[in-house]
Amino acid sequence: MESRIIKLSEDIIAKIAAGEVIERPASCIKELIENAIDAGATTISCEVKGNGVPELKVIDDGFGMTQNEIEIAVQPHTTSKLKTEKDLFNIKNFGFRGEALASICKVAEVEITSRVASEPNGNYIKVRDDQILEKKPASRNTGTTIRIKDLFCSMPARRKFLKSAPVELKHIINVIQNMALVYPNVEFTLTHDDKEIIKFPKSDLKHRILAMLGNDFLSSLAPIEHKVLDFVFSGYLSKPFSFAEHPKQFIFINNRTCRDRIIRRAIENAYAVPMKEKIPSFVVFLKVPPEFIDVNVHPRKEEVRFKDESFIYNLIINGIRMGLGIKGFTGQEKYQVLEEDFDPKECEVWQLHNSYIFAQTPAGLLIVDQHAAHERIMFERVMKEKGTSQKLLFPVVAELTEIELKFLIEYKDCLIKLGFEIEEFGKATYRITAIPSVLKECTVPEFKSLLSELQENEAISEDKFTNAAKRVACRASVMAGTIMKTREMQSLLDQLFHTNNPYFCPHGRPTIIKLTREELERKFGR
Repeated sequence: MESRIIKLSEDIIAKIAAGEVIERPASCIKELIENAIDAGATTISCEVKGNGVPELKVIDDGFGMTQNEIEIAVQPHTTSKLKTEKDLFNIKNFGFRGEALASICKVAEVEITSRVASEPNGNYIKVRDDQILEKKPASRNTGTTIRIKDLFCSMPARRKFLKSAPVELKHIINVIQNMALVYPNVEFTLTHDDKEIIKFPKSDLKHRILAMLGNDFLSSLAPIEHKVLDFVFSGYLSKPFSFAEHPKQFIFINNRTCRDRIIRRAIENAYAVPMKEKIPSFVVFLKVPPEFIDVNVHPRKEEVRFKDESFIYNLIINGIRMGLGIKGFTGQEKYQVLEEDFDPKECEVWQLHNSYIFAQTPAGLLIVDQHAAHERIMFERVMKEKGTSQKLLFPVVAELTEIELKFLIEYKDCLIKLGFEIEEFGKATYRITAIPSVLKECTVPEFKSLLSELQENEAISEDKFTNAAKRVACRASVMAGTIMKTREMQSLLDQLFHTNNPYFCPHGRPTIIKLTREELERKFGR
């Protein structure tokens, strides 16, 4: 019987490996830009024809390669950065990528022209399917030019799944933008079908973000930097009142673009609100000792593994909260985070639709959702005054359904900690003799409604006590539609800015919208 299991040929093995590294034209651009950066380039130019299959070219002014180095570089398992096994876990640049050039040569025709400063002329080599087809001296300034033609010529199945020119170009643009954010001191240019698409001159990070993503995006962010030992978390993140429905997010670990769930979760949780409709934008950089991470867990190095995920998680949360003033600030410091010289007790305020408070500030306008703001105030009061009760003159007796009884039993300890005093009063009947001090009253329908809300929010609550505290705070808060006097509105704003997180209600909805004079003037075309 003929064996159903066979050993793959070296050619097929090489093509499979190449397919893992070179997914699409953008993968080639990424690998070649990384090579250029490692070669000390300060100017990198990328040229693309069509969807990238006909031709790709990357030109840099790095230190170049000799003829011998070029011939070695196109062979499998070659690198300038890895000498011993220990180096696998001590990578300080773009690291072990021994398959990059060799993988490209396996699936395309590659021409390399390079010159080192110590030699009068450069060298040219043409490679296809691991075979050197031509090599000769060439004229060139110091640096390297790599031209890739007929991409995936030996992998028609992969070529069939590539997208149109606009789609593939978008992936290439994403690669260049990521690299440009990491290296603002490097000039990047992208040309598509002889038309210049991108040109980022040398600058700093702030001006690179401005050039790439625009002033509106940059103005919604705040810079942070947090260092612990050899670990540094820095960058720009959304101000607590400037979330977007369509955020832009960039994560870089040791100058490498990464998709990391730990960092993303830490950033979102740092704002202390559940991310539903709006989530933060950010351009963040995490620098860690190379021995602390493994960058070789993904063929294209798009993911890493940390030795201690909880340390990284706490580093980021603490950095963001201290940097953005989400926790640990006094009331007056919070006013300054939001607006210099802003005093809620003295500002001009007015009410819209008996639901929104407008407050004039020196630089613009604040719009405050009165219910959401009061919810934040009452929630933190409830969490602080655990167990503070007020006795009911007339106890409330509630006859419960099976579902209501189930949730009362499940949440009874939490409700008692919040200030309720509840005692059994017959089969499926309970008597409420005291309620939390923040509540004005508690009727049978209101108590049943509270149990129903606990049931609905059971799946998403951080814990049972917090869930119950949120419900109580909601019921204790001023509702939309309530008329408020000037002093009441000013007092509400003053109390809001004395909370630990004035920018969001306990359920995650924003409490404040900020409009600057500049934004208003732009909307009116001034």
